[in-house]
Amino acid sequence: MELEKGTKERGFIVSWAPQEEVLSHPAIGGFLTRGGWNSTLEGIVDGVPMICWPKIADQRLIVGV
Repeated sequence: MELEKGTKERGFIVSWAPQEEVLSHPAIGGFLTRGGWNSTLEGIVDGVPMICWPKIADQRLIVGV
């Protein structure tokens, strides 16, 4: 609730949004993503700068193979 109050004038929090439409909006300046295939491709197609924050469960790094 505090986050919603603090960002009420500058943003909008939703439980779900059509990602492709959001990324193609001119107001989007960047995209924080877990680095999944679909999200990465959608960001590239729309030319949106991305910060990738992989999650261990689905973006495992295999060392010493």
